[in-house]
Amino acid sequence: MSDILTTKATLQDEFQRRMARGEVGISDPVGMTPTILGGRINKANDDDMYKAVIAASGSARPMGSRLASHVSKYGSAYDIPMGWSDGTTASVRSRIASGKLKLPADPQASTNTLTPDWENLWEAVRLDLTIRKMGEPTIRQYMYAERALPNASRSVNLSEILPFGVVFDENNGEGQAITQGESRGGKYDAVTMNLFAAGFTWTLLAELFDNSMDMGRLADAVAVGYGAKRDDNAIDPILNYSFGGAGSADHTAAATLSGANRQELLYLTMQDAIDDISERKDPVTGREIDATGLVCLASEYDARHISKVVQGLPSTNERTYGGLSEVTRVLGYNGETINLRDRDVTYTGVTKGTAYLVKPNRYMVIPIKRGLQVEVDMTPDVKTLARQERAYWFAEGVYTEGIQYFVQKITLPAW
Repeated sequence: MSDILTTKATLQDEFQRRMARGEVGISDPVGMTPTILGGRINKANDDDMYKAVIAASGSARPMGSRLASHVSKYGSAYDIPMGWSDGTTASVRSRIASGKLKLPADPQASTNTLTPDWENLWEAVRLDLTIRKMGEPTIRQYMYAERALPNASRSVNLSEILPFGVVFDENNGEGQAITQGESRGGKYDAVTMNLFAAGFTWTLLAELFDNSMDMGRLADAVAVGYGAKRDDNAIDPILNYSFGGAGSADHTAAATLSGANRQELLYLTMQDAIDDISERKDPVTGREIDATGLVCLASEYDARHISKVVQGLPSTNERTYGGLSEVTRVLGYNGETINLRDRDVTYTGVTKGTAYLVKPNRYMVIPIKRGLQVEVDMTPDVKTLARQERAYWFAEGVYTEGIQYFVQKITLPAW
């Protein structure tokens, strides 16, 4: 398979190979915050919950130094042997099973006041979830620029995420004023940060009778849901943008050529799309777009064929087709379906027969307030018989202004 083809499956396979070789380090660790959202999910409005997130900024505990390779060796962070305050060495799972892990006096205590034993538990919770979410990678970063803005307010001015402009002018060196650099983005242009949250409750009934409750399986589900939602946040605006009809400036029609086979028609269609996007103009500079470093987004079915064809075709019907080097990556995206007890949640993928050519640009940006955070409330609730409650959340925005200028829709020939 072509090395320019990228899907979630190819990224997952590469992650597992790196894990097996012990080459995976911690990146973007999950944070742990006080229980600020648990009882509010589905009860409070977005503004109230976002204010709670802002209030908790900076409260996430730092990740320890345990290596990700340990998870591959032992199966999960809950099974890594750790040192405990009584001098023994055991995993979190065995410690809980033996009844030796007791609640601290104050379950909401800060890192500085938690006992070493409970710090081990929180470390295992966060490390396990961090590794599992790393094993469910996104593809959006190949089309958008992700920017960490931990101190951002809910409404982010574009001057905070767009690049600066600096111009060098000749200067006499004798007191002449120096041309000053400028930030981009109008005074009233802004992108809104949104909060996304999910929760899970272990009840007394589950504790007594449900043997399927497993911390690792829950972490897997959170990792899948987190990755799926983040990709959908970025890709859905592309799929739902109102491009013109096939054959218009921003929508390339399928190529036609008498006597051509399907590989040739696909090749010629992609070549036309490259030409079409190169004739469009940057909204600020007014210059034609440099059609290099392009990313093609398609269904996984179409992406497999596109990734082969753009690398060139052997001589066919006395025609020679060299590689389309302008396309450096082909993304296969079928979306995701998450099955719940009484409904299915589907994040739409790219429709077969349609593709999108994307020129990464400064106007497609994802500002991130906080990555994935977890909060755990270990205090039983006698009113609901809840034994343990967990909430997971992240906050980010998506700036999509560049879609109308730097994305070319393509109608593919019949395959």
